[in-house]
Amino acid sequence: QTLGQTFGQKAINVNLAYASFKPTIWGLNGLALDGGKVKNKFMTSEVVWDSDVNFEGLTESYDKKLGDTKLRLVLGQYFLEEIDRTPTTGGSQPVDDPWIVAWQGQLYQNTSIGKLKFALAFYDYQNLTDNAVTNQLGAGDGQRNSQLTATNVNTTNIRTFNFMGEWNTPILGYDYRFFGEYAFNTDADAVAGNNTIADGLDTAWQLGTQLGHEKLRYFGDWKLMGLYRVIQQDAVFYALNSSDFHDGGTNAKGVKLQAKV
Repeated sequence: QTLGQTFGQKAINVNLAYASFKPTIWGLNGLALDGGKVKNKFMTSEVVWDSDVNFEGLTESYDKKLGDTKLRLVLGQYFLEEIDRTPTTGGSQPVDDPWIVAWQGQLYQNTSIGKLKFALAFYDYQNLTDNAVTNQLGAGDGQRNSQLTATNVNTTNIRTFNFMGEWNTPILGYDYRFFGEYAFNTDADAVAGNNTIADGLDTAWQLGTQLGHEKLRYFGDWKLMGLYRVIQQDAVFYALNSSDFHDGGTNAKGVKLQAKV
C-alpha cells in the first residue's frame, strides 16, 4: 500500500467477512448458518471452483457423525453479479441479477482399506442466459461458455450435476490418493453464438493420483500429483473454475503434473 497521496482514501480487499450462527438447542447441534462473504464449504476441485472463490450470500450446513461415517449437507444461495438494467445489444435485457442455488451431500467413510469420500452436488445458475458477466477471469473467447462474441452475452444455461470421489490410504509410509470427478450440465441446450446447439459441449471430468507427505511440514517433505482433465465448453461456469488450468475458463483438456517440496 502506497502511503501519502495527500491522505487519500485507501482501498481494502475483503476476502472473508461473514456472520455465523451455530445453534445448540432443540437437537440442532451440527447446524451452521453463515451469511456474508463466506467460506466455501463444498467439497471442491478446480473443475468447478477456483481455489480462491469465496461466495457472497447464505450458506446452510449440517454435519452428522455416525461411528466411522461422517455426513455433511451443504445448501447455498449466492449473488453472482449485480447487473446494469440498461438493455445490452444482443441480449434480451433488462433481466434479473444472476445468482446461484447450490446443494451438495458429502460422505466421509473410514474403512479397513483406507478413507473414502464422496460428494454429489447440483449447481443451479439463475438468470445467467442473456446476461453479460463482467468478471471474465482473463479467459479468451474460446475459453468461455457459449456467447454472442460481440457483446459477451451468455446464450446457454448452467445447471450442473457434479460427482466427486477419492480413496486415500498409506503406501510405504506415504499418503496415497486416487480421485475422480464427473460434471454434467443438464441445461446446455441453448443456441450458441454461431447458431449452433451447445448440446454436445456439456461434460467435464478428471482422473488423478497423488503420492507423498500429507502435509509439507518439514524440510525434505514432498508431494507429487498427476491428473488428466477434460472441460467441455458449457459443462461448468467458465468465470469461476480454475484460473490456472489452460489460463482459466472451459473448452480445455490436458495433463496436469505438480511437485511440491
